[in-house]
Amino acid sequence: MNYVWDFAILGKYSHLFWVGLGWTIAYTIGTVLLGTLLGLLVGILRLSRWPVIDWLLLAYIELFRCTPLLVQIIWFYYAFPVVIGVNIPAHVAAVTVLSLYGGAFYALRSFAAASRACIGDNGTPPARWD
Repeated sequence: MNYVWDFAILGKYSHLFWVGLGWTIAYTIGTVLLGTLLGLLVGILRLSRWPVIDWLLLAYIELFRCTPLLVQIIWFYYAFPVVIGVNIPAHVAAVTVLSLYGGAFYALRSFAAASRACIGDNGTPPARWD
């Protein structure tokens, strides 16, 4: 079997590659920014002294961290519109799910730990800070 690959036809459609790359970069920047803002908000709100708020935010974090991303995308795009009775466009579903997913990771790992350290809630007395 002697097959010769002919990639010349791809040059004809190279503009589609660049358009797709542009949309990918735009979605990446948008979801990272929204996820970071959401993670910062959740991380700060987790510092509240009300256990109900902390419990709800922890439930959000665990829900989005413990379920596979593909399951979340499929659920949000196919099942959630049926539940609420509203059609959700694909790009809105993608940005929403990826932002919520990223925000859950940012809230737990980065912002909550950093904000607790800044207010002295990390077990180290403020007198020992350098």
